[in-house]
Amino acid sequence: MLYYDATNSLRAKTKSGLQRVAQRLRASLSQQMPLEPVVWSNRQVGFLGAESKQRISFGAGDCLLVPDLFSEEDRVGFGDFVSGCSAFTVAIFHDAIPLKFPEFTWPHSVRKHPRYMKDLARFDRVLAVSSQSRDELVGYWQWTGLADMPKAEVVPSGADIDADRPRNRTPRTNVGRQITQIGILEPRKNQVVSLAAARLLKAQGVDFELGFIGRVNPHYGKPIQQEIKQTAKAGVPVRYHGRLSDAEMAELISATRLTLLPSRAEGNGLPVLESLWQGLPVICSRLPVAVDWATGDAVRIVDPMTPDALAEAMREWLEDDASYQKAVQAACAMDLPTWEESATAIKAVVECGIAE
Repeated sequence: MLYYDATNSLRAKTKSGLQRVAQRLRASLSQQMPLEPVVWSNRQVGFLGAESKQRISFGAGDCLLVPDLFSEEDRVGFGDFVSGCSAFTVAIFHDAIPLKFPEFTWPHSVRKHPRYMKDLARFDRVLAVSSQSRDELVGYWQWTGLADMPKAEVVPSGADIDADRPRNRTPRTNVGRQITQIGILEPRKNQVVSLAAARLLKAQGVDFELGFIGRVNPHYGKPIQQEIKQTAKAGVPVRYHGRLSDAEMAELISATRLTLLPSRAEGNGLPVLESLWQGLPVICSRLPVAVDWATGDAVRIVDPMTPDALAEAMREWLEDDASYQKAVQAACAMDLPTWEESATAIKAVVECGIAE
């Protein structure tokens, strides 16, 4: 039996990228093998069935998959539990951003992440969402002097994060001037450079609209939200949409011409994959996780990511229809990973690990 740790995804008050990934992966895996969602109980120092509320007794023929972040601070005794678990234990690792960029990461994440990355070594196997993430994790283990490290391998995320949204392979025609940037408002996502580029385009007389979607980081996001407001008041066509429902998101994406990802750091570049899945070209910063998808015309890397360089790239795809259509056709034709493929790869790891 595959026991899937749904503690965070079932209890989450916000639908973050990690929660969307956890829910989508769980649905994909459940179509390929028997799966039971479980939740951690501090009182029992163990897992309970998400529906039965009964304590789970793991056996040698079982697997415990932990797809999300965890910490000893929130789950007392969790590290020792994993070390002593009879099941084959697997964790999914997303990124080391809190360690690499503490200056713009939530303080509680910065505090918890070193112990989290060290505790990942207690699992029998770790699956990283990108080669960058895997190398950062293994490098951290080596730096801390860990002598016994589990195998860490890469299982890429799927591009079809919304199961109800089919792949768009038909190049869009007669699209409007909407540009969309999706992501929590925080310095890491670099909305400020997008706003600066928008001001330049406005001064150049370019016709466009720039929309931002995402929640506000309670520690660092308010100034960015305020800057969006002030920029809009100055007559620049920018708008903060906040958090949208799936239906509202689909409506906005259907009217979108291209997307932006000028981030300073990303774990697996999921916004790039999601955009390409919709047949939308992407302008992004030189992220290691995005370079793999920038081999054709659909993903444009701006490096260095300055307001002038970003504005120039945006203007080309707004005003040069031939260049834009070439990018759209490339996005629609590109081979992209799916969550079914991710689930198949994880299933193989689970079955092999249980059999060992």
